[in-house]
Amino acid sequence: MAKKDLWYLFLQIIPVMVGVYLGFWLSERGEQKHLNEKVNKLETLLISEIESNKDEVTKKLSYHETLIDSLRYIMSADTKDERYKRFNNYTLRGLQPPSLKDAAYHSAIQTGLVTNFELEEVALLNEINTEQESLEKYADAVLSALLTNGTFERAGFEKMIGGMLLNLNDITAYENRLLRYYNSALEEVN
Repeated sequence: MAKKDLWYLFLQIIPVMVGVYLGFWLSERGEQKHLNEKVNKLETLLISEIESNKDEVTKKLSYHETLIDSLRYIMSADTKDERYKRFNNYTLRGLQPPSLKDAAYHSAIQTGLVTNFELEEVALLNEINTEQESLEKYADAVLSALLTNGTFERAGFEKMIGGMLLNLNDITAYENRLLRYYNSALEEVN
């Protein structure tokens, strides 16, 4: 009788165990599907953010290159009076640093979903974010210095233009690096 009872008990336990394991498997599968959906949505947001930032940097880079050329033209005049005259005839529309987005990147970090990306992708996203933050800090410092030390008066405008040219060269270098990072990131995803 003991052998028969054990066999009966064994036959009762097997369906319960299969049911429990099947339940765990289905639950895990559902969670994985939900996680994959979140990761795919985040990837779409990151791509959109990178494309938007790429467009913004491309526009600002073009403006900055034109501004550099214009300021060089102003400074190429033979006399200070001619340089000042060219400067006064030029409509300066400001430095216009790019306004870059980083919400999707920070969402990826804060939610921990970034751990589902390849290591190379995470490294590239971090490089992009670091470069964007550096550009923003640099642009803020340049604007602050320009507002503090810049003058449109005859006595100091050449020094201001010289400083702007140096700073614009740095800003365009940041923008060119960002464009390379953006292109690498978009190639990595496609």
